[in-house]
Amino acid sequence: MRNTHFSLKSACGRDGWNIPGKLDHQPTGKVTLDEIEYCREDVAATLRLLNAQRREYETYPIDLQPERALSPASIAKSFLESMGIKKPLEKFRNLPDWVHGIAMESYFGGRSEVRIRDVELPVMLVDYTSNYPTAAALLNVWKLMIAERIRINDVTEEARDILQSVTSERLLKREFWAKLDFIAQVIPDGQICPVRTEYADIEGEATNIGCNPLFSKTPIWLTGPDLANAVLQSYRIKVVSAIRLLPVGVQKGLRPVKIGDRIIDPRRDNPYIAWVELKEVASGSTRLFIKVLLNSGVYGLAVELNLKRFRKNKPKKIRIWAGTQELPSLRDTKAEIPGQWYFPWIASLITGGGRLLLGILEKEVSTAKGSFLMTDTDSMAIIAKDHGELLPCPGGPHRMLDGREAVKPLSWSQVGKIAERIQRLSPYSSKIKLLKIDKANFDRNGHLHQLFGIGYSAKRYCLRTKKEIIKPSEHGLGPYFVPAYKDDQRFWKPDDCLRDDVYLRWVKELWEVLLGIRKKLPKWANYYSMRKYAVTSPNILKNLRLLNRGAAKPYSFCIGPISSFGGDTKITPYCEDPDLWQNCEYISLKTGQKTRLSSIEEDCEGDESFLVDDAPHKLRKAIEDYSKSIEHKSLAPDGSKCTAETKGLLRRRPIRASGIFRRIGKEVDRGTSTDPEYFSEELLARYGNGGYRFPDVLKRYSDRELAVRTGLSEKTIRQARKNTSQPYPKTVARLLWFARVISGGTLREPIRAF
Repeated sequence: MRNTHFSLKSACGRDGWNIPGKLDHQPTGKVTLDEIEYCREDVAATLRLLNAQRREYETYPIDLQPERALSPASIAKSFLESMGIKKPLEKFRNLPDWVHGIAMESYFGGRSEVRIRDVELPVMLVDYTSNYPTAAALLNVWKLMIAERIRINDVTEEARDILQSVTSERLLKREFWAKLDFIAQVIPDGQICPVRTEYADIEGEATNIGCNPLFSKTPIWLTGPDLANAVLQSYRIKVVSAIRLLPVGVQKGLRPVKIGDRIIDPRRDNPYIAWVELKEVASGSTRLFIKVLLNSGVYGLAVELNLKRFRKNKPKKIRIWAGTQELPSLRDTKAEIPGQWYFPWIASLITGGGRLLLGILEKEVSTAKGSFLMTDTDSMAIIAKDHGELLPCPGGPHRMLDGREAVKPLSWSQVGKIAERIQRLSPYSSKIKLLKIDKANFDRNGHLHQLFGIGYSAKRYCLRTKKEIIKPSEHGLGPYFVPAYKDDQRFWKPDDCLRDDVYLRWVKELWEVLLGIRKKLPKWANYYSMRKYAVTSPNILKNLRLLNRGAAKPYSFCIGPISSFGGDTKITPYCEDPDLWQNCEYISLKTGQKTRLSSIEEDCEGDESFLVDDAPHKLRKAIEDYSKSIEHKSLAPDGSKCTAETKGLLRRRPIRASGIFRRIGKEVDRGTSTDPEYFSEELLARYGNGGYRFPDVLKRYSDRELAVRTGLSEKTIRQARKNTSQPYPKTVARLLWFARVISGGTLREPIRAF
């Protein structure tokens, strides 16, 4: 309902619910009158909260039983149904599979990158109002959602003409954006395009998304907005073919729906615009409901794929489309099943539009001779000061009087003028600013204060004033379980900032260490790296009961070490005392074998046992490693490979596609999942040859040497060398771990685009 997580205590105190909460009491585990009273009051508080939430839920204009509202997406789906929208997968069932193949090949997530690494500079943070709804409104994809049927049009010549006419001025006109609703097959020749690949140059590593100069002799499908950005930032691109989906008629059964004081008619209104405008004037539960729609009901539903598992002795045939090509089918026990609102064409256009909005802002900044520290989906930290001279920065395009490379800070008024210029593109009422000066730039009295920013890699950055940290990134830290504080101390928010966000206190302390504000390591630095999981499946429950039957309860929690190797997941009953973790008994979800943090394990292929130190690192290593995160998507200022020591304005890294594209499933963020069974599975579905190749850096080692260093059997290593089949995930994890160790994270294997 609120699209966020709460403890019982924090939920009871939230606006709109605001009911008597739980007692302030630390459970002892003993049966006493105080414990019984605490338990009774805990149940009573839970019931009061349930009733308060039910009252709020009943104000929503949806027809969905509360027990069926399993996520914010469930609420968004129900709202679309309340307007009479038919599910695209059913309504457009005659749409050819190759259309979905094209859409998925051109689908990428948000753009996130650090452009200036490990140099703290003054910045001004700006962000777009409702980035993806704005892109959806400008591209007018709603016409496809309400269409009776769809016609496929070849628009190759039109696409060429449109892209040839791209300029900064035209991209600030709404009518020009409406022409970009096509997807084209192109041959990139160094234009800046979205690229999905293994940027770390390590075979089998997780893929990532960047915007890079791309070279490919093999045609690639990209969206109109992405191609417009490519032309804006570089030069014309060769278009092989292009298609557009045209709506034919309007489906029957559409009906208006009232939200707050506004009636939205899907036949006349664009709901994406209406939702944003209504959010700006609404309050209370109405505003919260609209935020759920904006966060979950714009493009996520259209690209929903759910992993389904089948019995090992009953694998299913899976058909695979990549662009217009149908690949050979395969049989597998796992398949990605589209949701009923699956319509990847609009999801690809919307996310492409989001990247174009950032591209327009980037062009405006560079035209003003400025630079930026980072981008993060809908925001950018522009190097800016109230007034001032050049700032030293390796790789900067300007020169200080002493010859040092430097960047030019824009003035606050210059940033304001850029926002005013981009306002011409706004599809909303004039009161709504399309590009906002973020609240992080203001003190609690509403006066501008100077922010300083530093970043290491995508989404790993921190903004602060001279007095305090304002916006510490939590990226990459979500998996860690750090029970260092009581519930009322777990979170923290800045004292002097208009922005009302709260952050984990231990994350703020981590950044204080990195920035030199805190000289002494916090107490949690000596905790083991552990993860908190939810008990959500019979397999988890069964294994926990083998350790402690009384502690194993459905929908409770358990914990497990974050293994240095990855792969197999081990769990133990929930424990908040870090001093006990090392001596706890853990059980493998895969084998059912009981272990401690250092123990004997069986090889995943069968009969060989070996000693492996599977103890997780201490959290102090997380502090040490956080600033060493590498922006693999870019090059160092001198054009060399970006490393943990790189500082300064990074260069865009050219990518040359190999011509042999590996087909993968939809990427899913499993890093913050609370389901331990995610971590016993391969992280990414790979189709065709599976995408595995034995790391070149290991080829000089004998089977015996690798067996000793990785704990795998010689038989397993010999099989992995053949590259004829996909090894077990744990085998791949250990080989890649050793490859990283001996190469210091600087493997130089050929990079291949997906």
